[in-house]
Amino acid sequence: MKNHVQTRQPRMLSNDVHATAFADDAAAREKVYTLGLPRVILIKINSKNKLGLPEAEYVGDNSRKKDEHLKIAAHFGIDPDAFRDREGKVHTGAQTCTNESRVRLGQLLVDMKAAGYKYVGGRWRQKQAQQGRRKQPDPALEFTFSLVGEEVEMPEQIRTFLNDVYVDGFNHWSNPKLDEKDQVYRLDTLNGFAGQPPGAKNANAGRALRLDAKHYTGFNIG
Repeated sequence: MKNHVQTRQPRMLSNDVHATAFADDAAAREKVYTLGLPRVILIKINSKNKLGLPEAEYVGDNSRKKDEHLKIAAHFGIDPDAFRDREGKVHTGAQTCTNESRVRLGQLLVDMKAAGYKYVGGRWRQKQAQQGRRKQPDPALEFTFSLVGEEVEMPEQIRTFLNDVYVDGFNHWSNPKLDEKDQVYRLDTLNGFAGQPPGAKNANAGRALRLDAKHYTGFNIG
């Protein structure tokens, strides 16, 4: 993210699709940024440590979610199949960065609080193995911050974890969503896994993730 956006290219759908269709789809997906800052920010970190969070099973996409994606695709002119290789799996988000390393979240917590985001809860999810995968996906901690909803107190061990963790394999998706009134809003997911902290000689090697209202993606990495 370093003041630029690395837009992921869609996969080739068929030999008769003209190359400009891919650029058009990327442009359509980036319309999500016209919605302004995300209403909801979901931080997902692969970890086997539950941190005392309630456990929930990940069941993947269902028909309701697929219908939502298709409505969103029609609204923005998006090809919902462009970023997915598995048949029947659709997606309408825009990916702005991928595979960043040693990302720190402490400053992000400060920025989110200043911008009015509230911690509304967390959970630990054990993902189901999907057909064609070689191994069971890693379980993940999920922390939800929102501009709406009721704030809950963040347990100290979760605050410590988010302040101290070094996130590797970091990637960021911006996703248009529909609320209960069929109004479009933006939900961002910040994904990665808990990496190994650097040694004492490299204690300042982490890179701070910031919430930046002036940057059209809403985030940057220092």
